[in-house]
Amino acid sequence: MVGATGYTGRKLLRILAGHPRVRVAFATSARESGRRLLDVYPECGCLRELTLISPDRAGTLAVDAIFLALGHGEAIQFLKTYPRLSSTRVVDLSADFRFRSTALFRKTYGLAAPAALNRKFVYGLTEVFREKIHRARHVANPGCYPTSVLLPLYPLLAGKILRLAGPISVTSASGASGAGATPKPETRFCDIDGNFGAYKPLREHRHLPEMEEVLSPFKSRLNFTPHLLPIRDGIFSDIHIPLARVPAGLEKRIQDTWRSFYRDCPFVKPVAHLPRLSEVVGTNLAKFTVRIEARTNTVLILSVIDNLIKGAAGQAVQNLNVLFGWPEETGLAGRF
Repeated sequence: MVGATGYTGRKLLRILAGHPRVRVAFATSARESGRRLLDVYPECGCLRELTLISPDRAGTLAVDAIFLALGHGEAIQFLKTYPRLSSTRVVDLSADFRFRSTALFRKTYGLAAPAALNRKFVYGLTEVFREKIHRARHVANPGCYPTSVLLPLYPLLAGKILRLAGPISVTSASGASGAGATPKPETRFCDIDGNFGAYKPLREHRHLPEMEEVLSPFKSRLNFTPHLLPIRDGIFSDIHIPLARVPAGLEKRIQDTWRSFYRDCPFVKPVAHLPRLSEVVGTNLAKFTVRIEARTNTVLILSVIDNLIKGAAGQAVQNLNVLFGWPEETGLAGRF
Protein backbone atom coordinates (compact mmCIF):
# COMPACT_ATOMS: atom_id res chain seq x y z
CA MET A 1 0.00 0.00 0.00
CA VAL A 2 1.34 3.41 -0.99
CA GLY A 3 0.34 6.33 1.23
CA ALA A 4 -0.44 4.84 4.62
CA THR A 5 -0.54 7.81 6.96
CA GLY A 6 -3.38 9.97 5.66
CA TYR A 7 -6.89 9.52 6.99
CA THR A 8 -7.89 7.28 4.07
CA GLY A 9 -4.68 5.24 4.24
CA ARG A 10 -5.06 4.61 7.94
CA LYS A 11 -8.69 3.55 7.52
CA LEU A 12 -7.71 1.28 4.64
CA LEU A 13 -5.03 -0.42 6.74
CA ARG A 14 -7.50 -1.05 9.56
CA ILE A 15 -9.89 -2.73 7.13
CA LEU A 16 -7.18 -4.76 5.41
CA ALA A 17 -5.81 -5.94 8.74
CA GLY A 18 -9.02 -7.92 9.27
CA HIS A 19 -9.46 -9.10 5.68
CA PRO A 20 -9.18 -12.91 5.58
CA ARG A 21 -7.79 -13.03 2.02
CA VAL A 22 -5.21 -10.24 2.37
CA ARG A 23 -1.72 -9.98 3.81
CA VAL A 24 -0.37 -6.43 3.91
CA ALA A 25 3.13 -6.77 2.45
CA PHE A 26 4.21 -3.15 2.89
CA ALA A 27 2.96 0.35 3.62
CA THR A 28 4.73 3.54 2.61
CA SER A 29 5.11 6.99 4.10
CA ALA A 30 7.47 9.65 2.83
CA ARG A 31 7.39 11.40 6.20
CA GLU A 32 7.48 8.42 8.60
CA SER A 33 9.66 5.98 6.65
CA GLY A 34 11.64 3.65 8.92
CA ARG A 35 9.22 3.83 11.84
CA ARG A 36 6.91 1.05 12.96
CA LEU A 37 3.30 1.70 12.05
CA LEU A 38 2.38 0.81 15.65
CA ASP A 39 4.54 3.68 16.92
CA VAL A 40 3.00 6.20 14.51
CA TYR A 41 -0.63 5.08 14.84
CA PRO A 42 -1.28 2.82 17.86
CA GLU A 43 -4.82 2.07 16.63
CA CYS A 44 -3.19 -0.03 13.88
CA GLY A 45 -1.72 -2.38 16.49
CA CYS A 46 -2.98 -5.44 14.62
CA LEU A 47 -0.24 -4.66 12.09
CA ARG A 48 2.36 -4.30 14.83
CA GLU A 49 5.17 -5.90 12.80
CA LEU A 50 4.78 -3.51 9.84
CA THR A 51 7.57 -0.97 9.34
CA LEU A 52 6.80 1.94 7.04
CA ILE A 53 8.99 2.23 3.96
CA SER A 54 9.62 5.07 1.51
CA PRO A 55 7.41 5.18 -1.62
CA ASP A 56 10.38 4.67 -3.95
CA ARG A 57 10.90 1.17 -2.48
CA ALA A 58 7.38 0.04 -3.40
CA GLY A 59 8.37 -0.78 -6.97
CA THR A 60 10.99 -3.29 -5.79
CA LEU A 61 8.44 -5.53 -4.03
CA ALA A 62 6.30 -8.03 -5.94
CA VAL A 63 2.64 -8.01 -4.84
CA ASP A 64 -0.67 -9.16 -6.33
CA ALA A 65 -2.39 -5.83 -5.80
CA ILE A 66 -1.49 -2.34 -4.69
CA PHE A 67 -3.58 0.48 -3.23
CA LEU A 68 -2.58 4.07 -3.93
CA ALA A 69 -3.80 6.45 -1.21
CA LEU A 70 -1.90 9.46 -2.50
CA GLY A 71 -2.63 13.09 -3.22
CA HIS A 72 -4.03 14.09 -6.58
CA GLY A 73 -1.28 13.99 -9.21
CA GLU A 74 0.96 11.76 -7.12
CA ALA A 75 -0.57 8.51 -8.39
CA ILE A 76 0.23 9.54 -11.98
CA GLN A 77 3.85 10.17 -11.08
CA PHE A 78 4.11 6.90 -9.15
CA LEU A 79 2.65 4.75 -11.93
CA LYS A 80 4.70 6.39 -14.67
CA THR A 81 7.76 4.62 -13.28
CA TYR A 82 6.16 1.67 -11.50
CA PRO A 83 7.84 -1.40 -13.03
CA ARG A 84 5.14 -3.96 -12.12
CA LEU A 85 2.05 -2.33 -13.60
CA SER A 86 1.33 -5.13 -16.08
CA SER A 87 1.41 -7.83 -13.38
CA THR A 88 -0.21 -5.97 -10.47
CA ARG A 89 -3.81 -4.99 -9.91
CA VAL A 90 -4.15 -1.35 -8.87
CA VAL A 91 -6.85 0.45 -6.90
CA ASP A 92 -6.21 4.19 -6.93
CA LEU A 93 -8.04 6.34 -4.39
CA SER A 94 -7.03 9.70 -5.88
CA ALA A 95 -8.82 11.52 -8.70
CA ASP A 96 -6.01 10.86 -11.20
CA PHE A 97 -7.83 8.27 -13.32
CA ARG A 98 -11.51 8.90 -12.56
CA PHE A 99 -12.18 10.80 -15.79
CA ARG A 100 -12.56 9.17 -19.19
CA SER A 101 -11.70 12.54 -20.71
CA THR A 102 -8.12 13.54 -19.92
CA ALA A 103 -9.00 17.04 -21.15
CA LEU A 104 -11.75 17.31 -18.54
CA PHE A 105 -9.37 16.02 -15.87
CA ARG A 106 -6.80 18.67 -16.86
CA LYS A 107 -9.46 21.39 -16.76
CA THR A 108 -10.75 20.22 -13.36
CA TYR A 109 -7.51 19.45 -11.54
CA GLY A 110 -4.89 21.27 -13.62
CA LEU A 111 -3.00 18.00 -14.08
CA ALA A 112 -2.09 15.88 -17.09
CA ALA A 113 -2.93 12.17 -17.08
CA PRO A 114 -1.20 10.17 -19.85
CA ALA A 115 -3.96 8.89 -22.13
CA ALA A 116 -2.46 5.40 -22.47
CA LEU A 117 -2.25 5.04 -18.69
CA ASN A 118 -5.70 6.53 -18.15
CA ARG A 119 -7.29 3.99 -20.52
CA LYS A 120 -6.18 1.14 -18.26
CA PHE A 121 -8.53 2.28 -15.48
CA VAL A 122 -12.26 1.75 -15.02
CA TYR A 123 -14.43 3.88 -12.75
CA GLY A 124 -14.92 2.04 -9.47
CA LEU A 125 -18.48 2.78 -8.38
CA THR A 126 -18.74 -0.84 -7.39
CA GLU A 127 -22.45 -1.59 -7.47
CA VAL A 128 -22.99 0.20 -10.78
CA PHE A 129 -19.91 -0.92 -12.72
CA ARG A 130 -19.23 -4.29 -11.09
CA GLU A 131 -18.90 -6.24 -14.35
CA LYS A 132 -16.42 -3.77 -15.85
CA ILE A 133 -14.40 -3.82 -12.62
CA HIS A 134 -14.30 -7.62 -12.58
CA ARG A 135 -12.88 -7.67 -16.13
CA ALA A 136 -10.35 -4.92 -15.39
CA ARG A 137 -6.98 -4.85 -13.66
CA HIS A 138 -6.90 -1.19 -12.62
CA VAL A 139 -9.66 0.70 -10.82
CA ALA A 140 -10.15 4.40 -10.10
CA ASN A 141 -12.05 4.74 -6.84
CA PRO A 142 -14.80 7.41 -6.96
CA GLY A 143 -14.84 10.56 -4.88
CA CYS A 144 -16.78 10.54 -1.63
CA TYR A 145 -19.39 13.13 -2.59
CA PRO A 146 -20.00 11.47 -5.99
CA THR A 147 -20.54 8.10 -4.29
CA SER A 148 -23.29 9.55 -2.11
CA VAL A 149 -25.00 11.17 -5.11
CA LEU A 150 -24.47 8.68 -7.93
CA LEU A 151 -25.66 5.57 -6.08
CA PRO A 152 -29.26 6.79 -5.74
CA LEU A 153 -29.35 8.79 -9.00
CA TYR A 154 -27.80 6.40 -11.51
CA PRO A 155 -30.52 3.68 -11.55
CA LEU A 156 -33.29 6.28 -11.84
CA LEU A 157 -31.71 8.09 -14.78
CA ALA A 158 -30.60 4.87 -16.47
CA GLY A 159 -34.12 3.48 -16.12
CA LYS A 160 -35.70 6.71 -17.42
CA ILE A 161 -37.80 6.94 -14.30
CA LEU A 162 -37.42 10.73 -14.09
CA ARG A 163 -38.26 13.34 -16.74
CA LEU A 164 -36.16 16.29 -15.64
CA ALA A 165 -37.44 19.85 -15.93
CA GLY A 166 -34.08 21.45 -15.10
CA PRO A 167 -30.73 20.90 -13.38
CA ILE A 168 -30.53 18.59 -10.39
CA SER A 169 -29.50 20.50 -7.26
CA VAL A 170 -27.34 18.68 -4.71
CA THR A 171 -26.55 19.98 -1.24
CA SER A 172 -24.07 17.82 0.67
CA ALA A 173 -22.53 18.09 4.12
CA SER A 174 -19.32 16.27 5.04
CA GLY A 175 -17.40 15.63 8.21
CA ALA A 176 -14.00 17.31 8.54
CA SER A 177 -12.01 14.16 7.72
CA GLY A 178 -13.03 14.68 4.09
CA ALA A 179 -10.56 17.57 3.94
CA GLY A 180 -7.63 15.20 4.61
CA ALA A 181 -5.02 14.96 7.34
CA THR A 182 -2.91 17.93 6.22
CA PRO A 183 -3.64 20.81 8.65
CA LYS A 184 -5.66 23.67 7.18
CA PRO A 185 -6.91 26.80 8.97
CA GLU A 186 -10.50 26.21 7.83
CA THR A 187 -10.59 22.66 9.25
CA ARG A 188 -9.05 23.28 12.67
CA PHE A 189 -11.20 22.15 15.59
CA CYS A 190 -11.62 25.67 16.98
CA ASP A 191 -12.88 26.90 13.61
CA ILE A 192 -15.37 24.12 12.85
CA ASP A 193 -16.69 23.24 16.32
CA GLY A 194 -20.16 24.72 16.69
CA ASN A 195 -19.98 26.03 13.14
CA PHE A 196 -21.55 25.13 9.77
CA GLY A 197 -20.99 26.64 6.36
CA ALA A 198 -20.86 26.11 2.61
CA TYR A 199 -17.83 26.20 0.34
CA LYS A 200 -17.25 26.10 -3.45
CA PRO A 201 -20.96 26.40 -4.29
CA LEU A 202 -22.94 25.55 -7.44
CA ARG A 203 -20.32 24.66 -10.06
CA GLU A 204 -17.03 25.38 -8.27
CA HIS A 205 -16.28 22.05 -6.60
CA ARG A 206 -14.16 19.58 -8.60
CA HIS A 207 -16.40 16.63 -7.74
CA LEU A 208 -19.15 18.14 -9.89
CA PRO A 209 -17.47 17.37 -13.26
CA GLU A 210 -16.83 13.82 -12.03
CA MET A 211 -20.53 13.32 -11.30
CA GLU A 212 -21.63 14.90 -14.56
CA GLU A 213 -19.27 12.76 -16.62
CA VAL A 214 -20.66 9.56 -15.09
CA LEU A 215 -24.20 10.79 -15.73
CA SER A 216 -23.41 12.19 -19.21
CA PRO A 217 -25.20 9.33 -21.05
CA PHE A 218 -28.44 10.70 -19.55
CA LYS A 219 -27.76 14.35 -20.53
CA SER A 220 -28.40 15.59 -17.01
CA ARG A 221 -26.90 18.70 -15.44
CA LEU A 222 -26.19 19.32 -11.77
CA ASN A 223 -25.53 22.13 -9.35
CA PHE A 224 -23.59 21.11 -6.27
CA THR A 225 -22.95 22.91 -3.00
CA PRO A 226 -20.89 21.14 -0.31
CA HIS A 227 -20.86 22.10 3.37
CA LEU A 228 -18.50 21.33 6.23
CA LEU A 229 -20.09 19.66 9.24
CA PRO A 230 -18.56 20.06 12.73
CA ILE A 231 -18.12 16.28 13.03
CA ARG A 232 -15.35 13.90 12.00
CA ASP A 233 -16.92 11.48 9.51
CA GLY A 234 -19.97 11.12 7.30
CA ILE A 235 -21.72 12.66 4.29
CA PHE A 236 -25.37 13.67 4.11
CA SER A 237 -26.60 14.58 0.61
CA ASP A 238 -29.92 16.24 -0.27
CA ILE A 239 -30.69 15.74 -3.97
CA HIS A 240 -33.47 18.00 -5.34
CA ILE A 241 -34.83 16.90 -8.72
CA PRO A 242 -37.29 19.15 -10.64
CA LEU A 243 -39.82 17.36 -12.85
CA ALA A 244 -42.24 18.65 -15.45
CA ARG A 245 -44.90 16.72 -13.57
CA VAL A 246 -45.13 14.01 -10.93
CA PRO A 247 -46.88 10.92 -12.31
CA ALA A 248 -49.05 8.83 -10.02
CA GLY A 249 -47.16 6.15 -8.10
CA LEU A 250 -43.73 7.69 -8.72
CA GLU A 251 -42.45 7.18 -5.17
CA LYS A 252 -43.22 3.46 -5.29
CA ARG A 253 -41.67 3.19 -8.74
CA ILE A 254 -38.47 4.83 -7.51
CA GLN A 255 -38.24 2.49 -4.50
CA ASP A 256 -38.97 -0.55 -6.71
CA THR A 257 -36.24 0.55 -9.16
CA TRP A 258 -33.70 0.87 -6.37
CA ARG A 259 -34.60 -2.49 -4.85
CA SER A 260 -34.34 -4.21 -8.21
CA PHE A 261 -31.08 -2.53 -9.25
CA TYR A 262 -29.40 -3.17 -5.89
CA ARG A 263 -31.04 -6.49 -4.98
CA ASP A 264 -27.72 -8.36 -4.79
CA CYS A 265 -25.75 -5.50 -3.20
CA PRO A 266 -25.05 -6.03 0.51
CA PHE A 267 -23.98 -2.44 1.20
CA VAL A 268 -26.63 -0.38 -0.60
CA LYS A 269 -29.85 -0.04 1.38
CA PRO A 270 -32.85 1.88 0.02
CA VAL A 271 -35.00 2.67 3.06
CA ALA A 272 -38.45 4.08 3.76
CA HIS A 273 -37.45 6.22 6.77
CA LEU A 274 -35.33 9.38 6.81
CA PRO A 275 -31.77 8.03 7.19
CA ARG A 276 -29.26 9.48 9.65
CA LEU A 277 -25.50 9.59 9.61
CA SER A 278 -25.29 7.53 12.80
CA GLU A 279 -26.70 4.57 10.85
CA VAL A 280 -23.76 4.45 8.44
CA VAL A 281 -20.71 6.11 10.04
CA GLY A 282 -18.08 3.45 10.69
CA THR A 283 -19.59 1.12 8.08
CA ASN A 284 -19.45 0.50 4.33
CA LEU A 285 -23.20 1.07 4.01
CA ALA A 286 -25.00 3.56 1.79
CA LYS A 287 -28.60 4.36 2.70
CA PHE A 288 -31.06 6.59 0.87
CA THR A 289 -34.75 7.36 0.65
CA VAL A 290 -37.14 9.48 -1.43
CA ARG A 291 -39.86 12.02 -0.73
CA ILE A 292 -42.08 13.67 -3.37
CA GLU A 293 -43.89 17.03 -3.36
CA ALA A 294 -46.46 16.93 -6.16
CA ARG A 295 -47.51 20.58 -5.77
CA THR A 296 -44.02 21.78 -6.77
CA ASN A 297 -43.16 18.74 -8.95
CA THR A 298 -40.11 18.02 -6.82
CA VAL A 299 -38.39 14.73 -5.98
CA LEU A 300 -36.14 14.82 -2.91
CA ILE A 301 -33.58 12.07 -2.29
CA LEU A 302 -31.74 11.89 1.05
CA SER A 303 -28.49 9.88 0.99
CA VAL A 304 -25.98 9.04 3.73
CA ILE A 305 -22.56 7.34 3.71
CA ASP A 306 -19.31 7.35 5.68
CA ASN A 307 -16.93 9.46 3.59
CA LEU A 308 -13.78 7.53 4.59
CA ILE A 309 -15.31 4.05 4.20
CA LYS A 310 -18.03 3.77 1.54
CA GLY A 311 -16.68 7.02 0.10
CA ALA A 312 -13.06 5.83 0.02
CA ALA A 313 -11.33 2.92 1.81
CA GLY A 314 -14.29 0.54 2.12
CA GLN A 315 -15.28 0.92 -1.51
CA ALA A 316 -11.64 0.39 -2.46
CA VAL A 317 -11.68 -2.96 -0.64
CA GLN A 318 -14.99 -3.79 -2.32
CA ASN A 319 -13.27 -3.18 -5.65
CA LEU A 320 -10.37 -5.41 -4.62
CA ASN A 321 -12.85 -8.18 -3.83
CA VAL A 322 -14.52 -7.78 -7.22
CA LEU A 323 -11.16 -7.76 -9.04
CA PHE A 324 -10.25 -11.11 -7.49
CA GLY A 325 -13.72 -12.66 -7.66
CA TRP A 326 -14.17 -12.85 -3.88
CA PRO A 327 -17.53 -12.23 -2.19
CA GLU A 328 -18.06 -8.48 -2.22
CA GLU A 329 -18.54 -8.17 1.54
CA THR A 330 -15.30 -10.02 2.43
CA GLY A 331 -13.49 -8.12 5.18
CA LEU A 332 -16.11 -5.39 5.29
CA ALA A 333 -18.62 -6.57 7.87
CA GLY A 334 -19.16 -4.53 11.01
CA ARG A 335 -17.82 -1.11 11.99
CA PHE A 336 -14.32 0.30 11.63
